[in-house]
Amino acid sequence: ALIQAFGNQNCVASVELSESENIICNGDDVVALSTGQRQQSLGWTQFLDGSNHYLDVIKAPYKNPDGDMSGLIGIARDISKYHLREQNLKRLAKIFRHAAECMLMTDENGLITDANRAFFRLTGYYDSEIQHITLFDLLPEREQAVLKNILKTLGPNDTWQGEMTLSLKDKRTIYTGFTVSTVSDIEAESLSYVCGFIDISELKRTQNELKRLAHYDNLTGLANRTLLNTKLSWLIEESQRKQQQFAVVFIDVDNFKHINDSLGHEFGDKVLKVFAKTLEHQIRPYDVAARLGGDEFVLLLSSVKSERQVDAIARKYLKALSTPINIDSHAFQMQCSLGISLYPYHGETVDELIKHADSA
Repeated sequence: ALIQAFGNQNCVASVELSESENIICNGDDVVALSTGQRQQSLGWTQFLDGSNHYLDVIKAPYKNPDGDMSGLIGIARDISKYHLREQNLKRLAKIFRHAAECMLMTDENGLITDANRAFFRLTGYYDSEIQHITLFDLLPEREQAVLKNILKTLGPNDTWQGEMTLSLKDKRTIYTGFTVSTVSDIEAESLSYVCGFIDISELKRTQNELKRLAHYDNLTGLANRTLLNTKLSWLIEESQRKQQQFAVVFIDVDNFKHINDSLGHEFGDKVLKVFAKTLEHQIRPYDVAARLGGDEFVLLLSSVKSERQVDAIARKYLKALSTPINIDSHAFQMQCSLGISLYPYHGETVDELIKHADSA
């Protein structure tokens, strides 16, 4: 009778006992009748239609007017949805705890309320230490304002993904792939944040190294031909827009072949490095020094007013590059040749400007 009554979500059923029949269903019934106390159980039960439901069942004995044990009263409540939701929450909590990605949760003010094991392993903090730490405390000062502005743009259940620099407990900084999501409560009265991040410092180092190899000369560290062409193209566009002049200075180290042949390529490389350092020390902050290859270098002098100014700058370079130097006990004075092209008079394209400077 009790099981048949389980067709409703919440139901009450009674079972009466007689001398000729015994329909006690399980051990809870026996305990309830023998102790006179109610019993509660949780578990899956199959209904008559074959469907399974998770029930919260309370069974209590009752007596007849004569005081004799007469039967059981059962109250069953179908809590399948709540049970499944609870199981899902437990699974999510387990995923949160054991995820390889660092994860943390904060309140609407950024105060950290929880974090997983990966977070503690990477940052060096202990569980007891994060109770008074905000998300912003994990960021360098320059990044704190950035994240605060990002959070202002996020609505309920929005997500932002990008890169952030994080400060560890030992004051080291790392690059991270960073994700932050807003989570609103049921009444949408307050927001909390769920953050996840992974250490991408090694990836960033690799990317920076690839960028350096692609755009900078491996020997001298100056811009290479690829970066020079990019900078020169941009400078042409800017000068067209602002109606300004700029100069391209082509520099060739004299007698470099003789240095290589007489003292060796390794010594020649040292000479080129010293030459490049001298250029770097002389150029203005907004100018560019590049090595095309071999003993050929190029300077981009932006925003020049006249040929006279360019000539004065070129003479300064010649003087600096002609200063006697000493490399591996070999003292000598470098000499170089300069060629100059002035935009837009000597060309309006990258190739035209470099070709004219090379042949000047």
